[in-house]
Order: sequence, then C-alpha cells, then structure tokens
Amino acid sequence: MKSSESSALFIKLLLNKYCGNSASQVMTLAPEEMQKEIGTSSSSSVKPESLLFPSEIFFHMHYSWLEAVVESLPAPIRPCFIAALPPEVAKRLYAVYQLSELQRAYSPQVQNFLLHILSTHFDKSTPRSLLEPSSLDALLDCSKAELVLMVDLLAMYDLAEEIRYIVDKRILQGVLMQLSPQQQRYLKVVLHKQTSRIGAPLLAHKLYQDKQRFVKELHKRGLEHFARALSNESVDFIWHVAHILDRGRGKIIMSIAEQKAKERSAAQDMSKPDQMILTAQQRVRELLQLLTREREASHG
Repeated sequence: MKSSESSALFIKLLLNKYCGNSASQVMTLAPEEMQKEIGTSSSSSVKPESLLFPSEIFFHMHYSWLEAVVESLPAPIRPCFIAALPPEVAKRLYAVYQLSELQRAYSPQVQNFLLHILSTHFDKSTPRSLLEPSSLDALLDCSKAELVLMVDLLAMYDLAEEIRYIVDKRILQGVLMQLSPQQQRYLKVVLHKQTSRIGAPLLAHKLYQDKQRFVKELHKRGLEHFARALSNESVDFIWHVAHILDRGRGKIIMSIAEQKAKERSAAQDMSKPDQMILTAQQRVRELLQLLTREREASHG
C-alpha cells in the first residue's frame, strides 16, 4: 500500500471512529483531492487502534506460540511481560514457567508498550479488522477447541468413503468404537451424503486395530483437509486462523496451505477452479454452520 493510500485509509478510520454519522460532513473540510482518496479507500468498519497497536493478536493467540518468546526474555522480567497479556494466556504461561501471578494492573499505555515489544517477535500480519472479506470469516471467531473438533470431523469424510465398503460387522464395529461420540454422530451425517474422496485411501480396516495410530491418522487427514480449504485464502488470514490453534497444529496447517497454494499456482490452467479446494471449503462452511447451531443451542 502506498503511503498516500495508507494516510487516506487511516484518516477514514479516524473519522469513522470519532465522528460517527458526521464523518461525511467533516470530510468536506479536507482538500478535494484528499476527499477523493479518503472516499475510495477500502474498509469503513475497522478500528484505527488496530493499526497503531498490533498487540491485538495476543487476544486470539494460543499461549504455546508465546513460550519461545517468553523463554528468550531475561528471567527477572518475564512476569512483567506475562502480566500484560490477556488473563487466560497469562495464566497458562505462569504455569509453564512455574511463576507466581503478578498482581499488577497496567495502564493501557504501559500494557500496549509491553505487548508491542512482544509483537516484534512475530511476522507482521494484517490486523484482523483489515482482512479482506472471506466466506470462511467465521473461522476467526472460533475457539481452539472448536477448530480441533472441526479438524476431527473433517476426517469423517475419508472414513465414510471406506465404511460404505466394509461388510464385516466385526471390523465395522471395531472402527466405530475408536471414534468419539461427536465423530460417530457426524459420520452418520456424512454417510447420507454423496461424497467423493479427495485424498489417498485411509485403509481404516487395517489401522483401526491400533487405536493410537488410527486416531493420529484421522487427525492428520483432518488437518490436511482443513489446510486445503484455507489454501486459497490470504497468507494473513491463514496466519490468524493458525495462531488460534496450538503451535504444533498451526505450523502444520500453514505449511500444508502454503504447499497447496504453490501447487495451485504451478498449475497450467489457473482459470479452472480446483475442485478439491472447493469441496474442502464447502465442508468447512457446513461445519461452521453446525458449530453456530450448537453455540446458539447452548446459549438458548
């Protein structure tokens, strides 16, 4: 983004925040050329402070991404930086480093200063509020637990493709016993759909006898499908979703999504949509709808 475009966008954000419905009237006080730049700048609902304080990332980030950062700090000042983080994140890090919780209420200025220092340890990413709209935007509002559940349920598509052809009831029962109740319920939903495999065979009839290996393989499949669904999204969008998850899963998703995006860009016909990506996206959207219904039911 050019500096003039950045300035116009920032002015627009300030007008939206502090002038509200009077923003258009205030804008008429600016030179005509600037009015045009402000009028054509994108995004009218973001917060100006998200440009000034990148520390907003910590309010959605899993604490495991911060372990190495805190480890790099001198031991005596670690509690000071941890205390600036959101309470749930701070609580986890106090436990990791076996530290007593620092009972200190920082002023917003001091808190933002400390969080800004921590933010320099991460790649620069576009603030959430400035991300381009996406059909998968709801992922940004999911918790880690919800995303992990989504990953586990996505694997049921692979399993359904093979369950349909297992005729031995003992094997079928053995496979089902290795699944969580939520996976069993969703597998029934998937079995009523007309689906197609978008990966290599799972070989569930062989893997199920080793539960640890079977569950691990299912989760791996789910991560691959989830990453495939994200691969058409911006790098910044993927970054934000991945950092909701723990560092292990997040790095796997970013790596697979990057690989799929490279494969896509290397394809000869870029104008032709990748059917596997479209299928994975549709499955994720359906799961988002399911999670939304469950949230509403739990609060209703």
